[in-house]
Amino acid sequence: MKYSKPTIIADSSESIYRVAALLKEQTTDNTAKSAVTTVRKWINDKAYDKSHVPPRPLKTAKDLIESRTTKASELVYEPMASCGALATLGTALLRAMGHKVKLVHGKHPKSHHHAWISIYDEASKSWQEFDFTGYGFGPAGDITPQHSKQLECEDWSEIMSFLLEEHKAYLKSK
Repeated sequence: MKYSKPTIIADSSESIYRVAALLKEQTTDNTAKSAVTTVRKWINDKAYDKSHVPPRPLKTAKDLIESRTTKASELVYEPMASCGALATLGTALLRAMGHKVKLVHGKHPKSHHHAWISIYDEASKSWQEFDFTGYGFGPAGDITPQHSKQLECEDWSEIMSFLLEEHKAYLKSK
């Protein structure tokens, strides 16, 4: 079943399944939005130092490629506060909870390259998009009209040549 199994980068591990089981118990209902809200809160609690106002990332990606190539099985221990890494970890956890999830690469006015997810909601029989970063709106991270989708994929490895070209173009523009 496409979009529901671990992949190369949105991989899995015993820790992913353990955390996913815990988060599934905490989810208030069986909707995709409820699952995303629970996962988003857990990830952000792990990725940010809340003793600062505003909260500071505990670890960030050095660039687009690190953000999109760090495996979920590594991120579960030390989440990286970058859009691609948050989307990767969120995808792995949500898939381990039984959801179909796509990774989305696009743009946002506050981020040259941006990433979020699209999750299939069984109740509405539709794909819904959410952003694990602060660019998402509300507890689930609903995307805004400012989000501009470029590509969807099951795993970042599928679009790596595109990402490498985007990264090269960005470096040239600096």
